[in-house]
Amino acid sequence: MTRRPGTSLRLRTSSMARIERTGRGPDNVASTMRPSCSLESARLDEERLTNMRDDRLRILLLSGWFPFPPNNGSKIRVANMLRQLSQRHSVTLLSFTEAAPLPQTERFCDKVETVPWREFRPSSWKARFGTLHPTPRSIIDTHSPEMARRIVRETEEGGYDVIVASQITMAAYSSFFGTVPAVFDEVELAVLHDRLSAVTSASRRLRHRMTWLKHRSYLNRLLRRFQACTVASENERQLLLQTAPSAPRIEVIPNAVSCSAYPATPRQPLPRRLIFTGSMTYSANCDAVEWYLHEVHPKVRAAAPGVELLITGSLRPAFHTDQPNVQCTGLVPDVVPLLRSAAISIVPLRIGGGTRLKILEAMAVGTPVVTTSKGCEGLEVEPDRHLIIGDTAESFANAVIALLGDERTAAHLSQQARQLVNERYDWDAIGPRFERFIADVARAGSRPGTGRV
Repeated sequence: MTRRPGTSLRLRTSSMARIERTGRGPDNVASTMRPSCSLESARLDEERLTNMRDDRLRILLLSGWFPFPPNNGSKIRVANMLRQLSQRHSVTLLSFTEAAPLPQTERFCDKVETVPWREFRPSSWKARFGTLHPTPRSIIDTHSPEMARRIVRETEEGGYDVIVASQITMAAYSSFFGTVPAVFDEVELAVLHDRLSAVTSASRRLRHRMTWLKHRSYLNRLLRRFQACTVASENERQLLLQTAPSAPRIEVIPNAVSCSAYPATPRQPLPRRLIFTGSMTYSANCDAVEWYLHEVHPKVRAAAPGVELLITGSLRPAFHTDQPNVQCTGLVPDVVPLLRSAAISIVPLRIGGGTRLKILEAMAVGTPVVTTSKGCEGLEVEPDRHLIIGDTAESFANAVIALLGDERTAAHLSQQARQLVNERYDWDAIGPRFERFIADVARAGSRPGTGRV
């Protein structure tokens, strides 16, 4: 069943009606809003046990990104989860979306429902109110009563064995999960942590520190509602352990690509084309591109006349550049042809965590990568064998310039990097481990406390 974005729902339970009347957000919805029917709870528990005895789980996957087309890192991760889990289990996808959903999801999901997404508005009254609230402003401003209603309906009627909430956007709805075991997928702290470490201005440092402390406190409270969580790298796991010592079970599930989707056919790249792939609505990507354009690209243009740069992915309205031969494509249905056409994939990240799908995807298609130490953090790569690293504007520019003129080195990097991805970052190997992890959580039973966050 596929529902068009914004489709109205008839409220079938009193708890759902209360949500609509009060318009309560994620922080002040008490657990008493759910019906306290022990017979109904017992029936759902029995359904769960029966499903697990048959080794077939009923899984509710919540995503802030509609995963198709899988044209950014977050979408690729969710799409890979869907492909893996749907092979042996019944999966319902409940997702935010910015456009009409594609029918492709029906191949992986027994049911698909979508809710329109609205971007965070820092100047809205909700966001301003959130400045003094213990919940992050973005969570308060983007909270969707419609998404809350859909989750309540699914958890009360669907007989689910486990919920997978992708990223903090969907984990914020945990007060609506009832007693269904839940996993918080891809907890990420490094972006905020790195930004705090990088600022030098006293006033900005105070502001970022207040943001960090609020986020850390909120995350500690939020994690109490989950039986387990995942992170994308060991570095992120260590940061989470330091930040939330009482966090539930933490599993490292690295980002990965499905290598079979990237055939090893010869490339014919344009000799002066560079590419950056990634959504500019993600602050780490925006910081990376702005640094590259202001500090690095002028050096590259001076040494390599005619060089062009493609920037793919969603754009922030405020982002623009007037540099010559720099093209912002916006979202594209399939980034692979553009990646294959580029001589180099640049990943000039300076903040963030996890493992970089943009690097793995470039490696999988055979496009050489120039990045920073932060950009390849969490990946088991060797500099000058799998990619080239430049951490200053000068070293990054020199790496790009040298690689543009050295086809032999480019071919060596391409071959070694693709071999690495096939051996260590193929979802066909990582996916089964993720599936076993989800099954373990489902078998563990009901969730921990469901009180206020």
